[in-house]
Amino acid sequence: MDVTFVPSLEHSTILDCALSIVKSRPIKKLIATFKVYDRNNFGWTDAICQEQWALFNDVATIVFLKIVHPMHKGLQDRVVGVVRSICIEIQKWTDDHRHIEIIDNIEDSLYWSHEGLIDRKKTAKELVRNENLYIQSRFELACNYCFMNYVKSLWNLMSKSEKRRYSGEHIQNSRILDFWTKWLTTGARKGLLLSPDRDFDELCFNAYYSNSIALRYFLQLLTTKDKKEYLTKIAKERYLIPKILSFCLLEMDCDQKAEMFKKTPFKTLKCFLNFPWQNSFLLVTLYMQPYLRETDFVYLIYFIIYEKIIPQWKDYNYMELLTEFWIQSPYRFKEYVSSQEIFKIVNFIIGQMIYQGSVSTPDLHNFLKDFPLQKETEKMYQKACRSF
Repeated sequence: MDVTFVPSLEHSTILDCALSIVKSRPIKKLIATFKVYDRNNFGWTDAICQEQWALFNDVATIVFLKIVHPMHKGLQDRVVGVVRSICIEIQKWTDDHRHIEIIDNIEDSLYWSHEGLIDRKKTAKELVRNENLYIQSRFELACNYCFMNYVKSLWNLMSKSEKRRYSGEHIQNSRILDFWTKWLTTGARKGLLLSPDRDFDELCFNAYYSNSIALRYFLQLLTTKDKKEYLTKIAKERYLIPKILSFCLLEMDCDQKAEMFKKTPFKTLKCFLNFPWQNSFLLVTLYMQPYLRETDFVYLIYFIIYEKIIPQWKDYNYMELLTEFWIQSPYRFKEYVSSQEIFKIVNFIIGQMIYQGSVSTPDLHNFLKDFPLQKETEKMYQKACRSF
């Protein structure tokens, strides 16, 4: 199974509107103010609360009404929801490049893919070509994205004093800079091969989570046998973003994919519950049903409710997705969930969706307020997540 993203007209329209809003001054200011991504946890930080997100959504809505033509309320909510996802994508990119001095107002220099993610390769290449940036910044970007020709040409343009930066503590904190400077100073060897050892792990550490360009480059330096083993190892990492997962699926053979699905079904499917991959979730779930356990199913239910619906993510209709997920799932999964406390919440949401077509936020909050075991149920989910 290969995961390819084919954007619908609706997705393209929503994305274009959301990107216009993100480039507005009020949203840029909020991006700089709110820290929504925590690299230490490889996920969302608790520093930003629901009240702050409500303010963010209000500002995005005001900007939307000023610069976007009128559209259906449901689509308007989706646009504002996607703005939130795009802002997180920007903060991820900024965090990944925190050690490199880059220009202010980076939002205006980013290139976007049709999926709604930053096109990291194109963005990096344009920044590397930007002669207004410090040459060390351009060199470090070229190293991080394995642009071999730029690595060599920029190195040759640097003075001795500028090169001295890459012989001290600065380079010790970056395995990828260490790799490229050694490559330059010992002679550019085209036939360089690596081994999947501890040093290689350190070299590829950041690539596990964000940089598929560097990951692709380093994997092709391995032998075929080592590459196959390392792909399997990467897929088992606890934290894996959809883009890297998609890359691994494209590179794996059928046996490797089946092994990954069998060993990590919850982690794999969880990736497809994040923007912009949600449209693939139900299809991938059907494909993976032979590998899915009852516990995986209930944890996915937990994830949709506690990570998407209750925090009021609007980048996708998660109520509808939960309903479709429930309907298409085998009876044994439903029977297992029916014995769990979470079933009361599931039953309420799906009942409302089937009979009314939607669930209002106030109705859901009122139900949860009257649900005596809601906090205990949430704690059970959080404890389960820590085991993955």
